[in-house]
Amino acid sequence: PYRGYTYNNSSLICSGLPSIITPSSNNPQNPPNHILKYPHDINCIYTELFSLTPQLWNGQRSVYEPGSKSTKHVELDVMIHIGMHPDDSEEWFLGKRARRGKYEFAGDDGRYLI
Repeated sequence: PYRGYTYNNSSLICSGLPSIITPSSNNPQNPPNHILKYPHDINCIYTELFSLTPQLWNGQRSVYEPGSKSTKHVELDVMIHIGMHPDDSEEWFLGKRARRGKYEFAGDDGRYLI
């Protein structure tokens, strides 16, 4: 549970996404978009996130499909973070850029990113 919640709404959103998005009939020449989903909930512990992030970008199928025997490299075009916000608002947020300074909130382990 995240900060007392009995569910993880980001996990619910992710599990509800399709595995593939096909092009519209207006643009049939576009290739389908495949959605790879990381199969585990991730706690907000900054030291763990720093080691996980390169694994998410490395293109190994086994990161997204544990047990996969495929050695085929996966080309990632974009990655989307779906996470829970630490306050009790019911608002949705879309980040437009990477954070460059100190985070305002402590990680799940109570430690701040300095």
